[in-house]
Amino acid sequence: MKKIFKYICLLVLPVAITLMPSCTDGFEDMNTSDQGIYDDDMLPDDNLVGAYFPGFQTSVIFNYNYGSGTDWTYQLYQNLNSDMFSGYMSSPSFGVSSNLTYAMNDGWNSYAWTTSNSYTMANFMKMENKAAQYDNLAIYTKWGKILKVAAMHRVSDVYGPIIYSQFGKSDLGAAYDNVESLYDQFFADLDEGIAGLEAYENEDPGNARFARVDNIYEGSMKQWIKFANSLRLRLAMTIVKVAPEKAKAQAEKAVNHSLGVLVAAGDIAKVSNMANPIATISNWGDCTMSSDMESILKGYEDPRLEKYFVPATNAKVEGEYKGIRLGTGVDREIYANSSAINVSASTPPVLISPAEVYFLRAEGALRGWNMGGTAQELYTKGVTASFEQYGLSGVENYLASTALPAKFEDPIIPANSHDAVNLVSPKWDNADNNEVKLQKIITQKWIAVFPDGTPAWTDHRRTGYPKLFPVVKNNSQGLVSTELGPRRIPFPSSEAVDNATNYADGVSKLGGTDNAGTRLWWDVDKANF
Repeated sequence: MKKIFKYICLLVLPVAITLMPSCTDGFEDMNTSDQGIYDDDMLPDDNLVGAYFPGFQTSVIFNYNYGSGTDWTYQLYQNLNSDMFSGYMSSPSFGVSSNLTYAMNDGWNSYAWTTSNSYTMANFMKMENKAAQYDNLAIYTKWGKILKVAAMHRVSDVYGPIIYSQFGKSDLGAAYDNVESLYDQFFADLDEGIAGLEAYENEDPGNARFARVDNIYEGSMKQWIKFANSLRLRLAMTIVKVAPEKAKAQAEKAVNHSLGVLVAAGDIAKVSNMANPIATISNWGDCTMSSDMESILKGYEDPRLEKYFVPATNAKVEGEYKGIRLGTGVDREIYANSSAINVSASTPPVLISPAEVYFLRAEGALRGWNMGGTAQELYTKGVTASFEQYGLSGVENYLASTALPAKFEDPIIPANSHDAVNLVSPKWDNADNNEVKLQKIITQKWIAVFPDGTPAWTDHRRTGYPKLFPVVKNNSQGLVSTELGPRRIPFPSSEAVDNATNYADGVSKLGGTDNAGTRLWWDVDKANF
């Protein structure tokens, strides 16, 4: 908490470092060396454009990683929205009026918008412009498009309409794309990226040209194609309720590609050479285990519990794995030292894993799509891949378990206790209806994707699973349903001033009021089947 106040004073006032999309003039000047180093000097070893890529890879979850004191960027970019709203984490901090009680903090919630524009989008534009000057650098733009989609679909999934196709095209402000067109552009960018990498790999198989600047797959084109296919599958499933035929076509395109999707332990997309920001903010005491994680993992006797969290040191629950209900609205001292996140600075963040991909395929198979296996087979492989990811044994017994989530007991404020709500077991039963099977798939996917709250929150909004405990205090003034939770985060208030015309158009493309209760295009209020 002190870190946030120290560095940004909760961003209530505009931050000086923020570059809005309309401020694209001078990008080249900002990177012109005063030491006599120019673009031509950077051509050897592709440094002119390759130097951008380690930053592109970390920017998917956004942590500058430029030294100590920068982890609050992740805290505002994702942790105080997606990680909390997904049911993964809670916090003893931040008092009564904050995101945790659905009183949405504009200073916090503006950060994903401003930094994705001033960092991810601005640097991609600069890289693309430089690559366009030299034929032999064009491949970097193809690779970059995949990373741009990996980063920016997450921004759209929390806001809705964002600035994408029109970024940098006007000095007077940039227009927003609606979510449907964004997803079409994401699929098109993945098409272009995959085709470019395929052609390059076919011309020179195994070329390690990218290895020096690739902190995920050490320059393997084949691995990046599988990553892109897996990302396509994630995006396809997000839109399944609003555009089912398009979702099916994109999902089958991903899975049935000649190289396929992520399946093996070695396919996991881990970002090396960066400090994991969750470690720092957990050490601050600002994020802890949630009551939902406690209820589900303890009830299942899930061995991933000790991989994800550490025992509490709070005197009332010392030695136990203890979470907190979201939005308790009390001072931090009461719940301080609940179970912290078991992540160290050296733990590589995961962008997408084979376990997630298996669960995506399991859902597709449940819907009758060609996913290379039955729903049960792929569900089993998903749980198995997650156990293998953490070096755990006993998956057979786990998959045979009929255990249910446990009641959440709050020994500090007993009124915050709550009966279990997500009442499905790990055991697959073909006699169950599709709704129960989907709940099992999404619950196990939710466990496996931890601690990445953005895809987990997306799944919860589009399917309703896993079922989560309601917030204790809802201070949204009626804007957010206690039962449903936030559906998005509002656009930064600065947009209504600095980019007023386009902001108004963006709100119209949102299709509702600019608040946290408005559903996104793919978040359709109808049955899953």
